[in-house]
Amino acid sequence: MLLCRALKFGLGGLLLLGPVMCGPDKPPVATDPVLEAALACPMYANAGISIDCAGYQRWLNSLESQGEAPDAELFTLLAAPDKKRRWLGAAGLLRRGRDFVTDTRVFDALDRERFGPVAMLLGQAAARVTHADAPRRAASVARSHPLSAARAALLGSLAFHQPTDWARKLTVERSTEDPDSTVRQAACAGLKAAGHGGCSTSQ
Repeated sequence: MLLCRALKFGLGGLLLLGPVMCGPDKPPVATDPVLEAALACPMYANAGISIDCAGYQRWLNSLESQGEAPDAELFTLLAAPDKKRRWLGAAGLLRRGRDFVTDTRVFDALDRERFGPVAMLLGQAAARVTHADAPRRAASVARSHPLSAARAALLGSLAFHQPTDWARKLTVERSTEDPDSTVRQAACAGLKAAGHGGCSTSQ
């Protein structure tokens, strides 16, 4: 499509129209109506989007019906400045992601996330990552992420999804050493869910 405009010239106080100049117009920005319907769902401050919203349900179903893994699309959402898009990216990854467990992109997203509901979902997803660098990245999140929601989500799931010595030791460590009682309690609950018995959450 061509965008045309007339050039204006001033001559003796008169306004004359010069030759019409035409150039390429900018193509319209493509939008995904299924994603837009999910984005139209209300988002609650501490809980994200309700699963009861029909637009969100349709979007999740569309991810599941794709022939290939939707992870690339979801990581694009996680890089967005809008927190609702990031929440959808994190929720979609946790519920419908397929390939994210084999690399460390979840940790990259979690390291930069500062919105609690998104960090919580990413923490749960990060607990499932089996990449060789997962022990180091998980320890970094568990010990130093500024959001307690991120630390609690990771530690509440890590020992269950990673039946390894490093995951158990890290969770035991943080069940007593994290400065936030909710994180210590989450770590303790994670150990119990993984069959490691009780633990102390005193501080």
